[in-house]
Amino acid sequence: MKVKVKLQRSAAVPALKNRHLFIRLLRQALSLTGFAAEQEAVLQFVLLSPAEMTELNALHLGHQGATDVITYDLRSENPLFSDQTEETVLAEIYLCPEIAADNAKLYGQSASRELLLYAVHGILHLQGENDSTDEEKESMRKAEDKIMGALPENLDKVEFL
Repeated sequence: MKVKVKLQRSAAVPALKNRHLFIRLLRQALSLTGFAAEQEAVLQFVLLSPAEMTELNALHLGHQGATDVITYDLRSENPLFSDQTEETVLAEIYLCPEIAADNAKLYGQSASRELLLYAVHGILHLQGENDSTDEEKESMRKAEDKIMGALPENLDKVEFL
């Protein structure tokens, strides 16, 4: 079935310069991972500030400080009731554009590419990839490189932030 991509942002995060292109690239990345759903559903991406990411990171993961991406897989959640007018949200992937911009400088790439990499990372978590051990990190990096390499070559010239 088709998975819809939705993009939201908190009031603390400025609007993206090219929101529609970012969503199109998210869809393309999603397709490249082979992510599928048994029913028509939504994969929701949410842009948060570093302070908001810090709060989520502490509240749900027990970690200190801000982080770049947090993925919540909601596929196993059983709603108390089913309302056919509501869309089923398969997962929520929280991204921090400000951290992407800071890290992009460290890694010598565009902030937009870094933000898209975080989204790919979140999608790969939904596909079963982890990054807790060195071997898992290596596998995750290879999967990220494969997906990012299949996206348009001019990605570093695209600006979202």
